[in-house]
Amino acid sequence: MTTRSTPKKDYVEITFIEWCRKWGYDDIADIAEGFLNKWAAEGNGTRRNWWDKFAGMRDGRHCKIDGIELPILQAARKRKGWPMVNGAICRNEAEQIPGISLQSRWGNKWSAAARGPAATVNPSTP
Repeated sequence: MTTRSTPKKDYVEITFIEWCRKWGYDDIADIAEGFLNKWAAEGNGTRRNWWDKFAGMRDGRHCKIDGIELPILQAARKRKGWPMVNGAICRNEAEQIPGISLQSRWGNKWSAAARGPAATVNPSTP
């Protein structure tokens, strides 16, 4: 019998909401959780990549969900390798941004090269 071993990661995966709470963005975590609770109450399985939503648009415009404009997080833009924009929120210059991990459902569609420079960054958590 052969067993498969998974390569050990040198960083701990953390959800967007957990990251927000860890680094003092409780209000941002509350926004995301508010949407999740609303969608759960409606009985739908809506999913979002919160890092993408709180990075805003590449040109610096804010993303909107259900007509609500989301704030832009500097860390989310940095994670995507996007330029910083005026008004992006940063509450701790020392905050560590988790790397982007491939999701098995996407296969090789989103290779590290296609995702940009932030895709290869996997900082260790403190």
